[in-house]
Amino acid sequence: MRSSEQTADANKEKYYLAHLLEETVLFTPNRIRRNSVPDGLLLYELAHGDDSDIVVRIAMDVDESFWGSVLSMVSYNFGEKDFSEIDGNSYDFFFDSDYDEPLTLYDFQRYLWERDGFPDNIADILKGIRSVPSDTSKMPDSKVKPSLLAQLDESRSRAAQEAKQPKTTPKRDSGMEV
Repeated sequence: MRSSEQTADANKEKYYLAHLLEETVLFTPNRIRRNSVPDGLLLYELAHGDDSDIVVRIAMDVDESFWGSVLSMVSYNFGEKDFSEIDGNSYDFFFDSDYDEPLTLYDFQRYLWERDGFPDNIADILKGIRSVPSDTSKMPDSKVKPSLLAQLDESRSRAAQEAKQPKTTPKRDSGMEV
């Protein structure tokens, strides 16, 4: 078992857009804490070969030869094994050359919106992402529904207010002006 000092929070990490076994994924060279991964994403780890820095295996947990962590929206079936071999010299794993800047989870969601449009369960998805930027105006206008932006702004404001409130019982307003 790894301690939290050796792992990163999925919501605070920066990722690189990559492709693993024909699926779009997020990659980081760091280990990610499983309990920090938002609903809808699955965490896998990659291992390199003994004599090389080429990815050779994907698993739920890699103890030796750790190469990086991957967040995916699809579940990989390993069959009876607890891992799957990857041909690192083929196109089983590669980085997306169109996106060489690191992405946050929110940036990744924006990428998916641009590519696929808004899903019906957008509010549920955003609840799982704790690092929503304060400026939603940077989202692509061509795909943004004005009502959704209003919902995002309202949700972000509500979350910010809740975070500022003490965890004690709220005080009642006496109605008296000072």
